[in-house]
Amino acid sequence: MTAATGTALPRAETSARDTRLDRARGVAMVFVVLGHALVGLKGAGFDTPLLRFALIAIYSTHMALFFLVSGLLSTSLAALPWTEVLRRLTQRLLWPYLLWSLMLYSLHFQMSAVTNTAIETFAPWRILCVPPSVMWFLYVLIASLLLLRWLAPGPRWLTFGMALCILCVAYSPLPAPDYLRWVGVVLLAAAGGRQMVAALARPAGYAVAGLVMVATLLMAWGEAQSPAQGYPAADTVYIPALIAGPLLVYGLCGAVDRGAVARLLAVIGRRSMAIFVTHILITAGTRILLLRVFDIDSWSAVVLLGTLLGIALPLLADAGARRLGIAAVLGWR
Repeated sequence: MTAATGTALPRAETSARDTRLDRARGVAMVFVVLGHALVGLKGAGFDTPLLRFALIAIYSTHMALFFLVSGLLSTSLAALPWTEVLRRLTQRLLWPYLLWSLMLYSLHFQMSAVTNTAIETFAPWRILCVPPSVMWFLYVLIASLLLLRWLAPGPRWLTFGMALCILCVAYSPLPAPDYLRWVGVVLLAAAGGRQMVAALARPAGYAVAGLVMVATLLMAWGEAQSPAQGYPAADTVYIPALIAGPLLVYGLCGAVDRGAVARLLAVIGRRSMAIFVTHILITAGTRILLLRVFDIDSWSAVVLLGTLLGIALPLLADAGARRLGIAAVLGWR
């Protein structure tokens, strides 16, 4: 399983494979890199309504897309024995989590003098319970798939009900972990995601989804006019976008199924583990070099270059690692 792209266990390469999901993961990965380039710039002191609007718009959809794809590709999980599930999770999720969490944490500590946030004390064992930086995604995905495997032998309504309960708690005033909503999204997609996509993936469904996203963008623009605290697009008013945004991306990826753009998105989708675990280093490094060394204060240039390099360099590294036969060692399956 390629965790950063949401590819679940097991992954069968057949002629019936829905290649739109590869392209959809590619779109989501581009949004992730772009979003983190924007977040880093905001943390460095750039804070404009346009930047905040872009952040809210991206965050209303991109993580939901990742976790929905994870759930959609996890339907065969129940057929695997626990020993096989644990083996695959260890190889394809736990190992890259431990390796790259330690790497990111250590580099962050060493570079604390120039990063937006500082680590005062080096305590690498904290990665076992506090995911550093972007690695929370793998942490939450592991927990989601373990819960899904535990529920999978039971009736589908049980998984569906658990998903709804988790989402209700996540969006209620009750104290809950920040990322609990994504566990609910994985379970919801696994329990009825394919049926939901089949029902909505038609002209009327896309029209409604389009209207929802127009309303979402209008709300995002209004919210962006003043500084905000917390996770962008975390309010309950953005819940419809969790479905509408991914549905529109899925439809677009079905329409754009040929040409260089489609091929590039598919490559990004299939190779996004390398991008996921390394892009934050590249976007941060690009920002630091441009702002501190070259004194370039154009936020659009910093974001554009950080995003391009954050995608291109990991793809080149992944290709080199596969040629050298060390991709599995790096966790880039």
